[in-house]
Amino acid sequence: MKVLVAGTEPVVLRAAASLAAHPDVAQIGLADANPPSGWGDRMVRAKTSRGYDLIVGRAHRTLRSITADGTGAVTHASPWGLARALAGGLGPGAVAALTVPGKSRRSPAFFDFPAPVGRLLGSPDEAGVLVCPDDEELAAAGGHNGNRTVAVVDHPAFLEGVCLAAGALLGAQRGPVWDSAEQYLSACEELGLVRAEAG
Repeated sequence: MKVLVAGTEPVVLRAAASLAAHPDVAQIGLADANPPSGWGDRMVRAKTSRGYDLIVGRAHRTLRSITADGTGAVTHASPWGLARALAGGLGPGAVAALTVPGKSRRSPAFFDFPAPVGRLLGSPDEAGVLVCPDDEELAAAGGHNGNRTVAVVDHPAFLEGVCLAAGALLGAQRGPVWDSAEQYLSACEELGLVRAEAG
């Protein structure tokens, strides 16, 4: 598989590095940046989209695209999508939660992330995902169904980059990553994320 990666944001470049190390990826083409030295032919500067199987980072007219937002063929390949996938794997009614940078505010809602994150206060967004401000150096996404909690805790740039890259490993699947929750979670683990479970 040959993957075109678009964008210069740290998350996109982290996704490129994760995919370049995957055995099923023959080449990464960077559309908007020069490759770092040492990658040889595995990561090159791409002048055109011709010859690539899919694009990661932005929607495209002709290539299958993987994005962190709601555009493209595979959508929400992000910590927010990961939280929904984790909750979806726990069955109907499970709560999805994720951390975002910021100071915790008073709230009756909370989520117990695994250590070292712990319990955080949060507020549900428009889709019902509990958004938990946290000023620590780690990021987390999780799901809870009343009996079990499943979560991922990692450094923010790595977590976001792997979440985006994992969307490229969903084969012919389309739509939001939580529609293919187990396949998406397996792809995230294949690229280096680790699920923690309690309960």
